[in-house]
Amino acid sequence: MPFDGKNFEKPTDGVLRVLTEARALIERPENWCKNALYENGARCVLGALYNTQSDNSDGWNMPIGAYNAINSAVPGAFLSIPHFNNDPSTTHADVLALFDRAIAARKAEGLNAVEEQVLG
Repeated sequence: MPFDGKNFEKPTDGVLRVLTEARALIERPENWCKNALYENGARCVLGALYNTQSDNSDGWNMPIGAYNAINSAVPGAFLSIPHFNNDPSTTHADVLALFDRAIAARKAEGLNAVEEQVLG
């Protein structure tokens, strides 16, 4: 049968993939840094986003969907992702929580999109 529910690929969410990969890159405190994209093998939030581009030979194209998702999760007291990442009071746990908020929001958006398609 053309579609029997077997052997099909679910569509992938590239933004969710990038967010998840970027979070994994800085999951350990020693892999996260402030005031630099990269420093001694560590990355800031933006550096982690850049480094997820495995299909990008120069590594300098920002995945804009993931950037927007992270930017939307930045607490209101901060003007931008770098301001949040580099603020003296921002901890590694704060940065992981930022990624967790962005990932959760993206997953919720995906569920809402599926519900809209089904309920149409």
